[in-house]
Amino acid sequence: MADIPSIAGFTFRAIDPGADIDALVDVFNRSSEADGSETAMTVEQMASDYRHSDHCDFPDDTLLAERDGKVVGYSRSLWDQEIGGPRVFAVFAFIRPEFRKELTKALLGWAEERGRERFVKSGASEAVFDAWVGGEPEETLLFLREKGYARHTRNSDMVRSDLDNVSSVVLPDGVKIRPVEESHFRAIWDAGFEAFDEHEGAVEETPEMFERFLANPKRCEELWRVGWHRDQVVGQVRTFVNDDENLRFERLRGYTEDISTVRPWRQQGIATALINASLRDLRNRGYTEAALEVHLANKDKALDLYLALGYELSFSWTGYRRPIEGP
Repeated sequence: MADIPSIAGFTFRAIDPGADIDALVDVFNRSSEADGSETAMTVEQMASDYRHSDHCDFPDDTLLAERDGKVVGYSRSLWDQEIGGPRVFAVFAFIRPEFRKELTKALLGWAEERGRERFVKSGASEAVFDAWVGGEPEETLLFLREKGYARHTRNSDMVRSDLDNVSSVVLPDGVKIRPVEESHFRAIWDAGFEAFDEHEGAVEETPEMFERFLANPKRCEELWRVGWHRDQVVGQVRTFVNDDENLRFERLRGYTEDISTVRPWRQQGIATALINASLRDLRNRGYTEAALEVHLANKDKALDLYLALGYELSFSWTGYRRPIEGP
């Protein structure tokens, strides 16, 4: 097992996914806000994520740091298998800003050590450490430089700051938007997953992914806009609203996310029409802005589409990687 850090004034233990969720959410949000992000985690979302964790075993793959009995930081060991690529072990830590100098190297180092152990035992032929950095957290960037990580890719939030002057919804002949029913969930999930299986960083599907999709507390199918051609899903926008986040940042935002079009139907304006339908619906419900996340190197030029639809670049993350040495 990876060695537990020893730092004067701090104690370390495994995460209890039942008892620790409130404290973990507080640490996550304080850490994200310190980096300049205007997104927030909810207790319901994190609890659902932990109940449906993929490739993370409790308690061995978690580490929590406390100071005077108060949770101040944590990390987890997670991995995914890229389609046709390496096994990817996440290296991350969320830490209250005032304790980053003491804890960053210890928690990230533990995540690396635990990931290396799991790689050696897995029998996988190739693996990398994968770290995402938002903003400019000095301690994290120093750790990555010292360890030899290289920039790999970049994502960004995009925000449309108003919902005025949304264009009309024009779909190709034969494509219709239908209200979402529970019986549609599997087809919607499959179409969305397939649409991304050739993108950079696409990972192999696991049964837990669909279960996590069903259990997601942000799931709000009445906001989704799904295009059908006969009995086939050809495109989708799975819009949601985070009410806690809106209250925290005093705004009325909806997220037009999980945007996809299946391959035979691309370049026909389906994504544009479904996004516009989502923006119109959000406006009619009283929301005043919309946001999404984009992979800046998306091969289908998603960035150009979103810019054309009135979204602007906002907070960004940089992905860093380095190979994991074999046994």
